[in-house]
Amino acid sequence: MEGSNTERIIKQVKRCPTDALTYSLNKESEENKAQIPEVEILKDGPALIKGKVNYKIFEGEIKEHDGVTAICRCGASAIMPFCDGSHHNIGFSDKS
Repeated sequence: MEGSNTERIIKQVKRCPTDALTYSLNKESEENKAQIPEVEILKDGPALIKGKVNYKIFEGEIKEHDGVTAICRCGASAIMPFCDGSHHNIGFSDKS
């Protein structure tokens, strides 16, 4: 981080698909905190929902998650509907 500017660091952190890297601004406004979730479909992988989301599980209970939620697209996950990386093991491809 030393020797770099804020914009460049933020850009690099936003490239992290798993939310292992995060940042916060010293003067973060309430406006920035209330962002609309972003959905990204990874090639040959899961759908990522970035931001605060509420979801209803099968039993009807509503849960909340803030960060990155990876949703399975291959159908092989042991923790459905969430991704556990099984797409790598089965060779899932968007071309299938």
